[in-house]
Amino acid sequence: ERKTLILNIVGKKFGIFTGRLIATVENITKTVPITIEIESEKALFDVKLDIPTRYKRIAPGDNLRSQVTLFNVLGGKVDVDINYLVKDLRSNVISEETETFPVETQSSYVKEFNLPKDIKPETYIAAIEVRYVNAYAVSSQIFEVMTEEEAMALKEARIKVFSIFFIVVVSALVYVYLLMRFVRKKREGY
Repeated sequence: ERKTLILNIVGKKFGIFTGRLIATVENITKTVPITIEIESEKALFDVKLDIPTRYKRIAPGDNLRSQVTLFNVLGGKVDVDINYLVKDLRSNVISEETETFPVETQSSYVKEFNLPKDIKPETYIAAIEVRYVNAYAVSSQIFEVMTEEEAMALKEARIKVFSIFFIVVVSALVYVYLLMRFVRKKREGY
């Protein structure tokens, strides 16, 4: 059975807030991550944070890579304050880094989030907050840290796929070589 829920959430301060919606029916419990992004009404800047598919599930100890794009709606070179965050679904800050960055019209770059080596396997939110004067823009995406066992199984699967690919390519090259040699001998009358 399906049920539609409407949540009315009122934000009282700017920023990114995380949580979980836990629904239990009989003996079945489902958890849904919730991210609330509260921005200022006047948008002087816009920001987009994208995590490539390969980094949506990472191993403990790995760093998270993302693509950040900043848009200066007003134009003209200005310095903005940027805050990079990683939060768990209980809104605990796991990692935080701040920098000031000049933006003229648009800026796009790769951002690597340094995660603690002892980060627990669970779901997290990577976020960016951009501040300029009284304007505030945010963007976020969900990612997951795998268990050591899942990370090893994924690594082994990738090695198997690469090995099969390598064997197929080498076999095709050997086949083409032998075929060309056979054709050449046939032309020379051997």
